[in-house]
Amino acid sequence: MSGWWRQLASRPIAEGERVRAFWIGVVVLAVAAGLLFAVPDGGGPSPQLEPAAPPPPPATSIPPPPGSDAQLAARRFLADYLSFAYGHGTGSAASFRAASPSLAARLSRLRVPPAAGIRRPELAGLDLHRLGAQLATVTARIGVGPVTYSIDLTVEWQAGRWLVTRVEAD
Repeated sequence: MSGWWRQLASRPIAEGERVRAFWIGVVVLAVAAGLLFAVPDGGGPSPQLEPAAPPPPPATSIPPPPGSDAQLAARRFLADYLSFAYGHGTGSAASFRAASPSLAARLSRLRVPPAAGIRRPELAGLDLHRLGAQLATVTARIGVGPVTYSIDLTVEWQAGRWLVTRVEAD
């Protein structure tokens, strides 16, 4: 019998045999696909998953993730800081809404030259970088006329809210 297969495999295939072989292959593949779709995938009913219980509300001592709240604190601080630094504010660093008490005390020792009041700074953008559950840095881009510079702020969760604790200007 193996001689017959060898002889069949070594002879050239006629055009009619090619067409017949093609259609036989198509039928075999279609039957195989139909059988695969008809076989059940596990036999029994699929288990119903129970919905997960909602997470408990966060405790007040745990800070929210630094995101919009930390950015909001940075925006508040920058509004007060830029107003103070360019001579447009109250003239007191102690009135900063989102500064830690130690930062406000350090800034209150600064003296603003009167010539700074002619400039109008604008916040050009903020980038938040989370460093942990209670710490983030914010890079603020400040535009003053054609010049843009960066200020890096450290924002920490203190006394139940996000406060700016450090300022570094380029």
